[in-house]
Order: sequence, then structure tokens, then C-alpha cells
Amino acid sequence: LGTLRDLMPRVQSALAWAERARRSDGLLVKGSGIDWYWTASRGSGPTTALNALYAGSLDSAADLADALSLPDQRDRYARQAADLRAAINAGLWDADAGAYVDGDLRDHHPLDGNALAVRFGVASDDQATQALAFVRANLWTAAGSVAADRPYGAWAQDGAVWPAYVYPELEARFSHGDDAGALELLRRTWGGMLAHDPSSTFWEYAMQDGTIHD
Repeated sequence: LGTLRDLMPRVQSALAWAERARRSDGLLVKGSGIDWYWTASRGSGPTTALNALYAGSLDSAADLADALSLPDQRDRYARQAADLRAAINAGLWDADAGAYVDGDLRDHHPLDGNALAVRFGVASDDQATQALAFVRANLWTAAGSVAADRPYGAWAQDGAVWPAYVYPELEARFSHGDDAGALELLRRTWGGMLAHDPSSTFWEYAMQDGTIHD
């Protein structure tokens, strides 16, 4: 418990900063600059990925407060997480596509945002089913899931498979009962790496034909 008590003020500080940065619609904005899409602009608005991670962080903070017997803080973080999930679904869910959008880029439906929205319980059961079906139909390749359904005009994201974000999709599929799909994706992504020279290490990313970026 001593470690948790030392950690709690840091968690509170980080989440207080995020709370101050939220817009009037309840969403946390990415702001100017880049995120892990370092070669592609996602705008400065509230990406689904960032907000889903924020929701998951609030859940973890609630669990931490519960472990420390802080019921008021636990309940406050739980309410904030519920409010944030509602804001994400109101502002970032594309009902026509059946998937979450990439913030300001309303015609882009990214892997990270959709996988994390399912993984952290933002999506309802029906939304999760739709989002995972959308990802499979539009992002899957022989080498795994690409970053989004549309190009960004970026050399490192367009047409590339990033295992760091295929992994949350695996978690999302397992958590939603799609074990067969998760195992198929695992074989495509990591199995493909093992099938290519040097066959002994995992790649940071690969192109959708299974080759290393030239």
C-alpha cells in the first residue's frame, strides 16, 4: 500500500491536468504537434485514441482509489470515466460507418482509436461488434491491420502495419469473444514476421505486403 500511496498524488496531478484540458463537449484535445503518428497530421482536435486511453486511465485511478479506501475519489473518477465515454460516443462515433473517427479527420477511421475504444469499454457491445467488423473489412491485410482506412499522406503510417496497435486490437477481440479472429490476426502479424528473414525478431512495423519499408 505504501507504493500506491506514493503513486496516487502523481495520478491525481496528471488527471487534473487532463480535466482542465477538456473541451466544453467533454473531450480531451490532442493539441498542436504530433503523437505517435510522427509523419502524419491528425489535427489538434480530440482523437478517439487519446480519449479512450484517458477513459482507461480514469478507470485505473478509480481502482487505485478503491485500493486505498478513498471512496469519494473512486466515485469521482468513475463518474468522470462514464461522462467521458458518453462524450466519445456522442462526438467521435460514425454511425454510418460503424466505427470511430480520427478526431478532426472525420473521414478517417483509425485502428488505434477503434481498438482502444473497445478495449477500454467505450464502445457498447453493439458498437464493439460493428467497430471490429469495420476494422476487419477495411484495415486487415495479409500482414495485419493497417493504421487507418484512408491514407494520411505520410510515409510511415500509410499502408503500414504497426504491431504496437495491432496488439490492442488483439485484446479487444479477445475481450469481445472473437477468439478466432484474434488468433488469425496474431498469425498474420507476428507469424508473418517469423516467416521473413531474419525470422528471429519482431519488427517495429511492416508494409501491408509483409516487407520492410524501403
